[in-house]
Amino acid sequence: MGHHGQVPLANPSLPQIRQLWATYVRNVDPLMKVVHKPSVELALNDLASRQRQVDEDVHTLLLSICYAGIVSLPAIQARTELALDISSLAMSFKESAERGFMKVQILQTTNFTVLQAFVIFLSYQTCLPRTEAGNIAALTALAVRTARRMKLHDERSLEKLTPFEAEMRRRLWWQLCLLDWRVSEDARSEVTISQLSFDTRMPANIDDDEFGPASTDIHDRQGSTEMTFSLMRFETWLAIAGLQMKHLLPGKAPSIAEDQQAALDKLFVSLDHSYLRQCRHLSTPIARLLSMLTPLAVDKLRLLSCFSSYDDITKGVWNYSSTLDRDKIFQSSIDLLDLEHMMDRDDDLRHWRWFVKNNHIQWHAMSFALSELRICPGRQLEGKAWETIEKCFSSTTLDCFQGSQSNIWSSFNVLRQEALDARLLAPGSIGGSTLPLTWDLVGSADLSDSSLMNFDMGWLHDVDITQVDCPSMLNRGGSEEI
Repeated sequence: MGHHGQVPLANPSLPQIRQLWATYVRNVDPLMKVVHKPSVELALNDLASRQRQVDEDVHTLLLSICYAGIVSLPAIQARTELALDISSLAMSFKESAERGFMKVQILQTTNFTVLQAFVIFLSYQTCLPRTEAGNIAALTALAVRTARRMKLHDERSLEKLTPFEAEMRRRLWWQLCLLDWRVSEDARSEVTISQLSFDTRMPANIDDDEFGPASTDIHDRQGSTEMTFSLMRFETWLAIAGLQMKHLLPGKAPSIAEDQQAALDKLFVSLDHSYLRQCRHLSTPIARLLSMLTPLAVDKLRLLSCFSSYDDITKGVWNYSSTLDRDKIFQSSIDLLDLEHMMDRDDDLRHWRWFVKNNHIQWHAMSFALSELRICPGRQLEGKAWETIEKCFSSTTLDCFQGSQSNIWSSFNVLRQEALDARLLAPGSIGGSTLPLTWDLVGSADLSDSSLMNFDMGWLHDVDITQVDCPSMLNRGGSEEI
């Protein structure tokens, strides 16, 4: 990391920080519980009163929060609310945050606030069009290494801390599990965190204003809280790890048994009992989002079980199972692919569109849908499927046809052409349909965000990461190496 003089470093005023903090609270915090909002408010009040100089670690956290708030905004909204171009503004805050990480010595840090800032920063690198997935995966592995050095993976160590410190570390560790999974999916690499490599408890189902540094005890409570959405995601991740559904690599098979479909049915029942029932009587946007995403999350796990390897995903080859409801999976694939556009059409959910746009690319859904359209042209929901697929491809930027994502998107383009050819050759074919025979994706690509991913790894050149202190894993039936 480091400033190259091409973009001015962001030096936000207190009103600007408060504005972007409000954006973070609205757009980011409900979906990604990393910070304790009252503690951040206290830091902002200290900054306003000038009672004391803000420490470098807190300053870096505020820069990461501002950066996340900016990236979560649609370009049009950013121009309206901030009167600035989002690409240049995001780049400015990105470089400021990178400089902040250099100042706080991210490679050797044991500062929890710095790690919070780093996880937020990395989470929003994955929200942008990505040509450097491998570099992001390396930095995520660094974050995991740092968390382990700080004993976030060890519940016995956390129990020695204050209840507040332990709870915030549980929140960050489980969020890091989600980040590790998502990054490994993009980079097509092994996950760094396995289920057997830690024993950290899940965080409590509790709102931020119900506990703080002075709390002597923290307990779960019944009903929907600010943590409910995150807890649902943690449970889903745990199911993925428990079923050994690691990221699919060329030549590697996860050996998914048919009875795991029954296990996924049980998972949905558990999620419904623990989380969905608490939200059904609520009309809040986050409750609606939870009700929408929970069944889709389980459906994505079903899709994962359909493919034996990464090569199968790119070729549209899936494992047939007599227990697999192909029509249901096909419908789920369409719903997963349409999720971003469905949220964009909903005024109450639009500000969370960042969560699915580029952040959770539905590789498996795209492959299954195209495979079904190729094998069974003229099937039910064909028109809806083609409409949804067209939207996905037309909104895909040129970045996805370069670097780490080029092979899979190019393969999907081939699959799509084969499916369209099958549709044209089928009895009662569309004939004069307006669907094009070839789709010039590159010609219509949006390059507006490509500059944000000029990801500089030069800051690591002078440091041997292998020498960063990392205590060995406690022997709890599993070990893990980075």
